[in-house]
Parts: sequence; C-alpha cells; structure tokens
Amino acid sequence: MRRLTIILRIIFFFFILSTLHGCTAWKEKDYGPIVLDGVLSDWRELDCIDHHALKDKKGCRIYGCGVGDVYIIAINSEETAIDAATTLWLNTDQNNNTGYQIFGHAGGAEYRVEFAADKRPYLFRGGEIKHAIGGPLDHAFSEDRKVVELAIPRDLLGVLEQNINLLVDINDRVFMPANFSAAQFTVPKKRLQERVNLSKRVGIVFSHTTAKHFFHEKTYSKLFMAMQHQAMMAGIPFDLLQEDDLIDIANIVNYDVLLFPYFHNLPKDKLSAVLGTLITASYRYNIGMIACGDFLTHDETNTPFPGDPYQHLKALFGIYRVAGTGPVSMTLRAVNTKHPVMGGYAESEIILKHPSIWYESYKALPGQFVEVLAKQDIEGVSYNAIVATENGGRKVHFSTTELMGYTNLVWKALRWAVFGNDPAVGLQMSRFDNIFTTRIDMDYSQFARDAPRSINALRSMLSDWKNTFNFVGTVFINIGNDPGNNRYTDWGLSAPFYLGGVLAQGSEIGTHSYTHPMNVNTLSDKEIEFEFNQSKQMINERLGIEVIGGAIPGNPENLSVTKILDQYLLYLSGEYSGVDSGYLGAFGYLTPDYQMIYFSPNMYPDLTMIERFKWSTSKAQKVWLDQFAQLTRHANGPIIHWFWHDYGLIEKHVYDVRMYPNMIQHAYKNGSEFATTADIHQRIKNFKKASLTITDTNGLTVIVSGQDLGHFSLKLQTEHVIKNVKDWYAYNDKTIFLDGDGGEYTIHIGDRPDDVTRIISLPMRAELISLSGNGTNLEFTFRGQGNVKIMLSSSVKTTNIQGADQIHQSDCLLELAFNISSMHSVNIMAE
Repeated sequence: MRRLTIILRIIFFFFILSTLHGCTAWKEKDYGPIVLDGVLSDWRELDCIDHHALKDKKGCRIYGCGVGDVYIIAINSEETAIDAATTLWLNTDQNNNTGYQIFGHAGGAEYRVEFAADKRPYLFRGGEIKHAIGGPLDHAFSEDRKVVELAIPRDLLGVLEQNINLLVDINDRVFMPANFSAAQFTVPKKRLQERVNLSKRVGIVFSHTTAKHFFHEKTYSKLFMAMQHQAMMAGIPFDLLQEDDLIDIANIVNYDVLLFPYFHNLPKDKLSAVLGTLITASYRYNIGMIACGDFLTHDETNTPFPGDPYQHLKALFGIYRVAGTGPVSMTLRAVNTKHPVMGGYAESEIILKHPSIWYESYKALPGQFVEVLAKQDIEGVSYNAIVATENGGRKVHFSTTELMGYTNLVWKALRWAVFGNDPAVGLQMSRFDNIFTTRIDMDYSQFARDAPRSINALRSMLSDWKNTFNFVGTVFINIGNDPGNNRYTDWGLSAPFYLGGVLAQGSEIGTHSYTHPMNVNTLSDKEIEFEFNQSKQMINERLGIEVIGGAIPGNPENLSVTKILDQYLLYLSGEYSGVDSGYLGAFGYLTPDYQMIYFSPNMYPDLTMIERFKWSTSKAQKVWLDQFAQLTRHANGPIIHWFWHDYGLIEKHVYDVRMYPNMIQHAYKNGSEFATTADIHQRIKNFKKASLTITDTNGLTVIVSGQDLGHFSLKLQTEHVIKNVKDWYAYNDKTIFLDGDGGEYTIHIGDRPDDVTRIISLPMRAELISLSGNGTNLEFTFRGQGNVKIMLSSSVKTTNIQGADQIHQSDCLLELAFNISSMHSVNIMAE
C-alpha cells in the first residue's frame, strides 16, 4: 500500500508538472496591464515591436514593454510551436559593440533568455553556457505553444528604467530580424503611450557628429537653418532636436514628421538606441520622415558602420544607393506632378540646373514601392533624385543636400508628410506673398566728415520709399573710435537723422560694430565684446533706444564668433547663403543651443557684385531680379534678406543709384511685405512657439494658440476658396487673418465666398488686435498705418463708419486710410 501511495504521488507530481507546461505554463501572473496567460488580447498594436521585420516573417509577431520592475516580452509564432532551442538575445546597453557577439559579429548581447530542454525560459549572461542567473522566468504558453509571454526582472539585468534591444531566434529556424547585423527590436522601458498632443509639429534634427564631418561646419548650420525656413513656409511650427533626443521615444511621439537636414554620422555607442527609436517612431506611431543622402552610414570617426552601410536607410526608407559621383553637369526635372509634393510643377519642368555638382541616386528595395518625384539627368542618363514612400509614415528622400537646400521642395514635402492628400492649411508669418527685410550697412557712419553725404542721400531715399511703398528696413551703423583720424560719430549731426529719418519712419537701427574690423575672426573675445556689445550700449545711450541686433562687417565670421555674439545680440545678420555658398533661405537658429536668430542674406550684396565680381550695374540689377525670382518660385511666404551699403548712393562713378529703388519697386509689385529684421526675428520666435491643431469634422477646424500672432495668417492649399469662417470676418479667398492670440477657426470651402462684411486686406506690418461682427456690422482694432480694404455685404446700403482718417467706397468695396502708425479702433455699422 505504501509503495502504491509513493507511485501515485510520483504520477500526480508528473501530472501537475505536465499541466504546468500546458496552456498557462506553470503559473498565471498579473503584471498590471499585462497578464501572463498565453493570450494576447491585452496587448495593443502599439506594443508590437516588429513592424520593420521582413515580410516573409509576417506570421511572427513580437511584443514588448517594461512594466513595473520587469520587462515583458510576448512572441506569437503562427507557423510553429515554440520549443527548446528558442533564444532571446538582450542588448541591455543598446550598444552593438559591447557584450556577446552572436555568430561572432552581431548583436552585442549582455544577456540571453534560453528555452532549455524542459521548455522553460532561463536567463543567462551573454555567451555563458553553463550557469543560469535566473529562472525559470515567469511565463505562460498558449495551448498550441505558438504563443509565449514571459517576464524578465530588471534587477537581474542590472538595469533600471531604460530601453533594451532584442533579437529573436525561434527554434533555430526563424530569425527576427532576418539579419542580426541590421536593426534590432527595441523593448521600451515602459509601455508606450498613445500620442496626446495632436497639434501639427515638425522635429528638425541637428547632428553635431555629422556637422563635424561636413565639409564646413557652418555650412551645415546653414542647411539646418534652411530647413527651419522650409518649415516656416510649410506653416508648421517646429522644435529643434539633437542626437540625444532620439534615444528615448517619449521625446518624439508628438511630432508629425522628423526632418533630418543631413544625418550621416552618429557615435557608434548611440546607433542601436537611436535606430530603435526611429523605427518605433516610424512603424508604431507612423511619424513621417524627410531626409537626404546616405542616412546613418558612418560613426563618429567617419568610419562606415559594420556590414551593409545602407542597412539603416533600407530599414527606414526602403531604398538603397545605386550610383553617385562628380562633379557632373546635372539637370533636375519634375516627374509625377500629380503627387502633392510636386504640386504646381509641369511635367518635366526644370527645377534646377547646375554645371558642376556631385550626385547620388537611390532606388527601392525589391518589393518596396516608392514614387519617383524628380529625376536628375546626367550625361544622357536619368537617375532618381527625389522619392516618396508611405511605408510607416509618409517619407521623402532627397538624393543630396543640394537638392534639399537649393530647391523650394522641402516645405511641400513637409505638408504632404503631415496632411497627405487632405486639404492642407498652414500658419504663415505674414499675410503677404513674401517678407522682405533690407539690411543697409552705413559704413560711412563712423567718418564724421563723410557721413553727411550718405546721410542726406539715404534720408531722401528712405522718405520716398516710405511714402510710395510703405517701406521699412534696418540700418546698421558704426561708431568709430579714432577721432584723430576722423573715425568717430558726430552725434549732433547723425542723431537727428537716426531719430527722425530712420526710427520715426518705422525703420530700425542695429550695430555694425564699433570700428568696422575687416576680419572679426582675428579678434579676441574681449575685442568682440567691445565691437558689438559696447557699440550697442553706446547707440542705446545716444539715441535712447534698445538695439537688439547686429550685422557682421568685412569678411564672413566663423561659428566661434557667433557663439560669443549669442551672449550680446538677439539676432545677427551674417554671411551670405545661396547656391554654392550655403543653401537658400538660411534663417533661424544656427544650432539648437543658440538663443539668437541668424539671418543669412540670400541676395548678393552690391559690393560683391560690383567691386569683387566686377559686374556692370545693369548686370547686378538683373542678378537681383533673378535671385528674387529664384527665392519666390514655387515658394510659400519666403523671407528675402537684401543687403547693400550706403556708399552705393554716393559713389556714382562705381554704382548706379537707380538699382536700389528699382529693386524695391519690383519687390513691392510682387507682393512683398517690408519689415525690419527685428520684426522678423520676433515673428520667427513666435512661430516656433505657436501651436496649430487641425480637425476635419463639419468643416475644417483650426485652433491656433500663441503670442503676438496679429501679423500672422492661415493659408489654405486648396483648389477652392474660403466660403466662410464661423464667427470670423477677416479673410480673403485663401487666407485668414489672425488676431493677437489666435483662436478657433471653423472654415468652410466652396466655389465663392459668402456675401458678408469682412476685412479682405490689411496694411503691411499691421497687427490685428481684435475683431467681432455678424456679417453686416464689423468692429475691429489694429495697430499700424496704411489702407484697410473691406468687402461689404450687398445687403448693406448705407454705413456709419468711425475711426478712419479717409473713407473711399466703390460699390461693395470699402477702403479706409489710416495716416498715423498707432492703435486704431474701427466701427462699421449698417444703417
């Protein structure tokens, strides 16, 4: 009997043991949102970490996240039961170069989970074979053993809350990903949260590692700023990101698109973490991406990453490099003009011609669909230049930085990445076609005997421009510090001009340094402080104003100089930037660490053309017009920064004074809003901080929040016009005028506007403060000077108008004039 009892107990023990290895393993355990029960119903699609796995492995799904003091991983292998010889490799420091190298060259695993002969999971150190350091781990199988869930305590891994990487080998037959040397799966340190901030936003990534290996570090900053300018044209507020921001997915989940000006290099110890974050962003949050050239191919020493150098480009964009060399003659032309990125282009329209340029070309991986947006023709052969894909977020890839920075295409790519084929609406810094700021360097200002000539000429011209074009600009002055040699400012003569001829007309004064050194790069930190900070203080004292900006004299400055000036100035006008000398539209922050706004003139200075290039004044004028056309072609509210010198007005044997008003007249006729550089600097800061939220239910509802948005507008990209805006009466066919703090605007689109009383035009630089109306009556307050145009409802026969200096009415068009730049309150009542 006793012997039978023992036998029964043994049988019972093995029965229990076999049961524990059945549908729920040996113990069901609740880890908060996840219960280890072999059932995946408590896992979300957002928790799936294998989206970039090859399609032939689509039957296998891998889930993972950190919960409390454990990492939980689930595997669903639809084709085969999960058995012994299944291994999970854990790269806990996300550095591929440390830890155990699988197959001798891949993974960098500090730990592994091994399903042993008893089919239970045990934890081992990297390549250690004999001694498990934990296990069997809490786990659960499905009845058919094709699903397993397991929990790994963080303390056994020696990590707290951090992401870890994962490679999976199922039964030594299925490897995920298929290439262990390529991207790894990332198990987030905690369960990913749904996106909570639904405002439209771009993250622009600055890579310090790439900048150090770029052919010129400051040129990389120009490309970075050019991309900020493209975001401004797209009308989508942006943040500036750095490499370390890409290590944690929590930093980027609220962006609609990530813009990489150039992301060639990254420290090798950050590669795995950054790549895991980007894959999660793309395939789990559908965040769009825009990039150019070779993507994450080299480390901090400019050495290619091991294995296939294009594996990361393949993982994220589904493309690889097929050709590239130079210099060659290249013609870039539009194809697939029905795609939103190429909207406005004709088929085969030439976008760019360049006689000597390096080119690269990329094509789709087998089975990966991409749309070719533009081709580059080189020596009779046509190569892909710009491609788009919708594989895990909408993505656009430019073959080179030149194609990205020499064309006005990135802003369209941004809009498509954010809006797709839906109607797009953007937040613009102006109500006009472009913003035009003039930099006038008064080099003669520090010569007391010569200054009167330039002052008198400039006084007359600025007055004419103000009266005719409502012009304002920025005048940068030197002070001089050598009275014995006539290098000083006669404030008795100059101050009345600065106060009455410049500031009183709405223009601005900035510092051009104390003594106009020809090469600021040779100055010490103390000398730079004197030239710019003390000159600023002197101007403030003499004129009773607050100077906030400066312009570099002489030769272009290095980044080391701008870093010093970042302490003293809110903005700086520096080195020219354009094709072959940087990139178009370099406006914004030099790096994410800078506080000041940098302005690169994007039209040639008069000095450069006439005294250095030795061009005729007629050619110089033509070049200005050509550059203006290039900057505004296929653009959307671009910034134009025009740069010239006071001596151009008086050195008539060298310069033609007519070239300056001719340019201003051309800009005026082509929809420019003239503004000071200080004004635009503030608009850029306000734009970056603003919030834009869009929903498309019962009309297009746009919520804009921010500060000092009274110069701003909402512009629609649509074939139709604005029919009406709920409870808002300041808009024209495609543009809505905002007031100071924005608000909620529900927009209805149609074939023609409703018959209501509304503002259809405001003067340059006018700041709309408030507005109310009911379709017939209208009341508004604005700050500024000039003419306001109002379309009256046809039902209004007579009106009582208060607040305007002059009134002119022609049928339903009402034009109100305001002669003084101040705050104006206007009331229009139907009688």
